Amino acid sequence: NYAICSAELIKCRCKLLPFFRPITLVLKKLLRSAELNNPYHGGLGSYTLSLMASVFLRMCPPLETAGETLIECLRYYGNEFNQSKMAVVHGEYIMILPEPNTLPFHTRNTIGRNLIVWDPFQPMMN
Repeated sequence: NYAICSAELIKCRCKLLPFFRPITLVLKKLLRSAELNNPYHGGLGSYTLSLMASVFLRMCPPLETAGETLIECLRYYGNEFNQSKMAVVHGEYIMILPEPNTLPFHTRNTIGRNLIVWDPFQPMMN
């Protein structure tokens, strides 16, 4: 079941990644306060946000506090992450995207216009 697998992934990330839980909760609160937490209206859902936090924490050198790590995460996604050239893959890593003309036709229009976060448990929904 997709929901069970997703919940287990999040539990695992909470155990393995320091600051995953507090950073994800603060990011969720920030999105909610800006009314950007509804994916059906252009926002980010909790699971997508969790995958993004997971990727950041896996590639970021550990910082001393959750607050410093949160600020670095916001800086990364606000300044360095280029959604026209990058995608979050399975909450594991950032992938540099190929040129749109080399992709399957149904995905070409999404490059550069949408944030791409690939879900490890529902590949057909990506």
